Amino acid sequence: MATSVQTLKDLGEQMGLKGTDLKDFIKEQQELERDERNKQREYDKEKELREFEKAKLEADKVQIAAVEQDKQREFEKEKQIKQLEYETEQREHEYRMAKEKQDYEERKHQREMADRARQVEIERMQCEQKKLEKEMQEIESGRHFMADTENDETGISDIGKITWMHFCTDLRYTLKLKVGRRIDGQFIYQLC
Repeated sequence: MATSVQTLKDLGEQMGLKGTDLKDFIKEQQELERDERNKQREYDKEKELREFEKAKLEADKVQIAAVEQDKQREFEKEKQIKQLEYETEQREHEYRMAKEKQDYEERKHQREMADRARQVEIERMQCEQKKLEKEMQEIESGRHFMADTENDETGISDIGKITWMHFCTDLRYTLKLKVGRRIDGQFIYQLC
């Protein structure tokens, strides 16, 4: 609070000061007031500086907390991404395994079907072969009968009959002939 010169002069005169003593008193009082104002300014500056530093410290704390939260969010995000990648890899692996199993089962089924088809074909061929052998036996027994009855009339030797039978048997296996009889009793041969 600044005191006017007149107030200081009145105060000094009340204390009984005159002349140079009064001037010195007024100067001292003004210097004291100036020092007090300077101290108050310094105190205010220091207070303002402390408040600024406190606010800066609070802002730094908030910023550090924000950075930590960002790091935590990034960590959680990376963790989720890794989890999704892992789950995706697991699903892809399970899909590949299921696909491989399905492919294996399909190939196995195809092999089984091919084996069954071969077995059926083998059985059909064996049945056909038995039929042909039976027909050939019937043909050969009919030939023997015919040969016995015709031998005397035509003069065909036994060696000729055996050669003819071997020829017919070899031809049947070579050409896979199907032997059949017509209604009129004659034998017919067809290629299979």
